[in-house]
Amino acid sequence: MTNLYEDWFNKHKKLNEYKKPLSYLLYISIYLNAIYNIKEYTLIKMVLMYMFEEMIFISGHIYLHSTFKQLTLNKQTRIAHYHHYYDPSIYEKMSYLHRTSYFNRLLLPVYLILALVFSHEDFSMFALILSYEIIVHESYHVRNPEYFYKENIIRYVEKKFIDIGAKLKIHDREKHREHHIQTINNNDDVWDNLWLFGKYESLVKNKYANFIWKSSGQKKNLIIINFVCVIFLIVFSYIKMYGFNENYFLINFKYNFLVFLTCLVPTSIN
Repeated sequence: MTNLYEDWFNKHKKLNEYKKPLSYLLYISIYLNAIYNIKEYTLIKMVLMYMFEEMIFISGHIYLHSTFKQLTLNKQTRIAHYHHYYDPSIYEKMSYLHRTSYFNRLLLPVYLILALVFSHEDFSMFALILSYEIIVHESYHVRNPEYFYKENIIRYVEKKFIDIGAKLKIHDREKHREHHIQTINNNDDVWDNLWLFGKYESLVKNKYANFIWKSSGQKKNLIIINFVCVIFLIVFSYIKMYGFNENYFLINFKYNFLVFLTCLVPTSIN
């Protein structure tokens, strides 16, 4: 199996470099969108977007793990599988491939649906929370932070916000270590990276995730049904609370053009 991982790494080094400008384009556009809309953010909407993002992240995380068994049986790997079964620090070594992997064939349609339904400021807030979750997860596996976060000003600023979150105890590297140990032992139990409202929020999310994981028998088709139901619930809830404005999509497409342009570049080859 070692040769499998080494071959994958060698084949994807160039792809990681190719993703470098795309990754920066994507994340800078998300950050600029957030700065542009920050005056429109409200506490209620921030909490709501956080809840929606966590629902999608947890559901997507369960689905991702449901693909691991088949990849192993087929003697194949992808970046998340590699990350769990061979070298967790791959997210540091191939950070651009990792960051763009969250914009794949499964999730891209979801983001486009949310852009259609959400107001521009809400969508930008959702994207900001998602990007924070991604860079926090990445930070858990950075073994050389002195170099990694001083490479440029963007990473330096990202690290400052990661450190603030750690001090507020809304994420924890040691808890994430437990998730990796459980995956190796086929005993997944911890699924979340962020817990804005503390251990009780984390407890509820993980109880739900484990119910879906165990009751589905880890079958991809059943887990994808759960994922679709979660998206439907989010869309229905938002429209029920705030109504639907057909202008949202055009406005979002205008302001998020760089985000969508980056997403359209195939990122599922990971």
